[in-house]
Amino acid sequence: MKSEAPPHRAGTKPAGARAETSGVTRQKKNPPPPIVAESRLKRVDEVKLCSTEQRKKNLAEMHQRTQRLYEQLDEVKHQKALKSRQEDYAKNRLKAKEFHKKTLQKLHAKQTRL
Repeated sequence: MKSEAPPHRAGTKPAGARAETSGVTRQKKNPPPPIVAESRLKRVDEVKLCSTEQRKKNLAEMHQRTQRLYEQLDEVKHQKALKSRQEDYAKNRLKAKEFHKKTLQKLHAKQTRL
């Protein structure tokens, strides 16, 4: 019986073929950086001086901004809502327990008077 070879697939090499490699490797050349207008470049000779008070003020503003942005995240809002809901549930359970305790006391007081 004659064995049949599997059908040829596109992009594959036959079993006995060897890959030819050349000694030259191709490298992509990066395009030159775009030309930037001189007015857009930062000036090196200008130095910005800040007093310690100004630096502290800037630091406080950065902290406030970071805190505000953090609190606006959906995940943080969801966690806060979940936490407040759990606290409300705990308060309601405590109130129900106190109510139950008071009603039992009233019931015992009624039974002792009879």
